[in-house]
Amino acid sequence: MCIAIIIKEGWYHQDYIDQHVTGFQEIWPHLTEFDIDEALKVCELEYDQVKEFARLMTTRKAGVHTDLGVLMNRHTTLVSCLVMVLLALCGQIGLPGTNLIPGIFMPLGAHSDERKESNWKTATTGIPTIMGYVPPNVLPEEILSDHPERRPQPSNSGKNTRWS
Repeated sequence: MCIAIIIKEGWYHQDYIDQHVTGFQEIWPHLTEFDIDEALKVCELEYDQVKEFARLMTTRKAGVHTDLGVLMNRHTTLVSCLVMVLLALCGQIGLPGTNLIPGIFMPLGAHSDERKESNWKTATTGIPTIMGYVPPNVLPEEILSDHPERRPQPSNSGKNTRWS
């Protein structure tokens, strides 16, 4: 909702977006059609508080580091992307005094394409491996499940068993 308020108020940094961001036009409709009032109800937040945070994000230098609270939920990719959208709207990526360039701008491991049938998925939740690993937030459900196929699958070589 902070992103939608920044757009509604016209506080976004268009020059920064024009110079440093590609493909922004493709997501713009999703950002402008966001229902701020409904989000405020769901999150139990007050408009003026979120508006003040949005104003501060666009007028001061900011550094954001997403960590376990964000990285351990099922919407981690979406939230991480929205943090980058917020920082881009505010002109806060890669400038002196702002945040460090996060790892999501560069590959940190092997790429795994969840669209490929050969990419292994967990038996109970159907979550694909990410960079060769099962996301830790699904492990309890997988371990506690009585699903008949929840055991490790053989690797492509067939010489050992492993999860990835």
